[in-house]
Amino acid sequence: MAVKTTLNVHRTLVCCLLFVSFEALAGRYGELFRHLRAGNQLFHDIYDTSLRTSTPEERVVTEKLIEMFCRLGVESSNFMDEHSLSGVSQWYRNNLSPKVSSDLPFKDLDEASYELRQLDLQQEDKPWDTEREIEIQGGYGEGEEPPRIGDTLRQWSSRFEALAQLQGTHLSTEAASQLQNLRLRQRFWQMTINAFSSEEALSDPQTFSPFMDMAQGVAAPFTTMNQSTFSLDGDLISGLSFVMSITRDHGIKSQALNLLRKLNRREGIWDSRDVVKMHELIISGECDSEPEECDLWCVREAPAGIPGIIEQLRRR
Repeated sequence: MAVKTTLNVHRTLVCCLLFVSFEALAGRYGELFRHLRAGNQLFHDIYDTSLRTSTPEERVVTEKLIEMFCRLGVESSNFMDEHSLSGVSQWYRNNLSPKVSSDLPFKDLDEASYELRQLDLQQEDKPWDTEREIEIQGGYGEGEEPPRIGDTLRQWSSRFEALAQLQGTHLSTEAASQLQNLRLRQRFWQMTINAFSSEEALSDPQTFSPFMDMAQGVAAPFTTMNQSTFSLDGDLISGLSFVMSITRDHGIKSQALNLLRKLNRREGIWDSRDVVKMHELIISGECDSEPEECDLWCVREAPAGIPGIIEQLRRR
């Protein structure tokens, strides 16, 4: 890319996402991760160039691309090196949204989606990561700390519900689908916070029921199609897999697995069929470790995405 204009940067990033899509469909995860690294590096390269002074219209496109790379990067980071998200992280840290009243609705669903995605990167106090040392990174003033994840989610939810009320029920098919997916992500975060609030919560089906109810609604159009579907975006398969990994309630675990079995869908790096195989192997006892320990070991060491996890589970 000889001249780093905003348009050229956008074209290159879109090409990266197209290659990611092709490799995801083909199941070539090594190549998929390579294209994600290239996109992440580009955010480093252009941080001080044209995107910093782009027009409002161009910035909307930039933020949507950032959101896509953030989502894919977070999900792929278990299979890549620790710097695989550094470019996207740098962008978010240096482009923090100004503090606003929790009563002020988001301007649209795209803004709500962009803000919610930041939880994946900006929050250092993830409730499930009990051994991680909290490291305050840039973007906050002296003596300031980043807000806790529960506080951030509550403020986001307040602004999101205000927007939903303004929009009413007369939504386009695309907007209604986006709204539903945002509610699914909202319930995922609330479920996660609640699940790790106590030992008892992991065994309580009520911890997971709100998310599972929403997941059933999101999955319904796909399970009735009787054909495979693909989206570069989406939180359905990853959310159901997360439920399978942490819940200690057998009824919820069975419900999540049955829903995954009905799906014939790919979302980013997640293939519902591969996820089903992985969890069936864990449940069957072919892995010597406890389920939670097995999941964590496999994610840390598998070099080739979920198929790599499956292969290692079969060998243990």
